[in-house]
Amino acid sequence: MGQVCREINCRGEERRKEIVRLFKVDIMSRIKLLPGQEHIGCTGDQLENEYYCFSYSNRKNQKKKGVFVCGSHAAKHFLELINT
Repeated sequence: MGQVCREINCRGEERRKEIVRLFKVDIMSRIKLLPGQEHIGCTGDQLENEYYCFSYSNRKNQKKKGVFVCGSHAAKHFLELINT
């Protein structure tokens, strides 16, 4: 599996649609954070409750792959876009 991708900016519905068009995106996990834990999602937001982890691979070059994380709002949109 590739490395966690901090370069994927998934802020906004149009950007998430573009990501799904360019990459094959799959849900990996939903992670509940413990009190006091924080994580930064692909929207740039600080996540304090939970986050979702997705894998991605470039549709044209399968060697370009990795993972990214996002909060509930963006995750729900990704799940709709990938029909999961």
